[in-house]
Amino acid sequence: MVYANGKAECFNLTLGTSPCHMEFKIMSLSSHKNKRLVSLFFLGGLLLNYPILSLFNLKRTIGGIPLLYMYIFSIWFILVFCISLVTRQTTQDVNSPDNK
Repeated sequence: MVYANGKAECFNLTLGTSPCHMEFKIMSLSSHKNKRLVSLFFLGGLLLNYPILSLFNLKRTIGGIPLLYMYIFSIWFILVFCISLVTRQTTQDVNSPDNK
């Protein structure tokens, strides 16, 4: 049987103490992180594309800032914040003491 690290000799996965088990766990966390990041990419592409942007292309202002600009920068800020949460969460999970 071949595990996440590509080595066939790693069969001892008892109680999570095997180095192969750690590598498999890190790979699965990385896989979840990649799925979340790809999802955020597509969400950003959807929210910052024509059909949605045309809804906010009005002659209104919020605090002197046009509504379209406010929408674009708000979505951009929210996406950057969500990306930082995804990357920070998976880094803390891998480095936590219970994984050692």
